[in-house]
Amino acid sequence: MAGRTVNEQKIEVRSVTTAADIGVCSLLFIHADQKPNWPELQRTLAGKSVLTVSDFEGFAVSGGMIEFTQLDSRIGVLINTEAVTAAHLEVQDRLLKLARTVTPAAPGR
Repeated sequence: MAGRTVNEQKIEVRSVTTAADIGVCSLLFIHADQKPNWPELQRTLAGKSVLTVSDFEGFAVSGGMIEFTQLDSRIGVLINTEAVTAAHLEVQDRLLKLARTVTPAAPGR
């Protein structure tokens, strides 16, 4: 993906290990191994228009935007539309038709 372009914007792939490493980005993929760092990353991203994507269970209900899931040999997509809207982003209808929308968990759950 690195070096390719989308809408005339160059794709740059970087490893992020702390919230301070985020800098300016449009999409942040949080690998399942980074689940313990998610609360700090989430606080850093609050109010920013950064699409968050992950593969760890519970990501979307914990405030992430797009979560990839696997059931048997099929890949599924969960979308937290409230988190997407809060970041001033939009999900195209085509993706919403393929995904299941989820509601964020209440604080303390």
